[in-house]
Amino acid sequence: MAKVPTGYFTILDFMTMNEFERNVALSEYKRMIQDPFAVAAELADRPVQKVKRKKRKVSKYSRALSKELKSVRKAATLKSGRLRKGMTPGKILKKAHRNVKRRLK
Repeated sequence: MAKVPTGYFTILDFMTMNEFERNVALSEYKRMIQDPFAVAAELADRPVQKVKRKKRKVSKYSRALSKELKSVRKAATLKSGRLRKGMTPGKILKKAHRNVKRRLK
């Protein structure tokens, strides 16, 4: 028996199916309409597969930026933890980016 994909179909899917697959899909729709509780029970019994996300490799620039941010932040803060006069988080980030670009050249 031909394997028909389960789920919702678009008109394009129906057009690309052969007649047998189309009849199987339509009979599945009829079954879903006539007995929705049985279909819901079937769906509940299926195991749910979790999609594992692939971890991205941390770039050289990103590692250097984190180190530079720490050093610039340390220089821009007072003992109490407040920022020095005239320093903003934006200026700190801008300085760190500039320093990393110079260092990695």
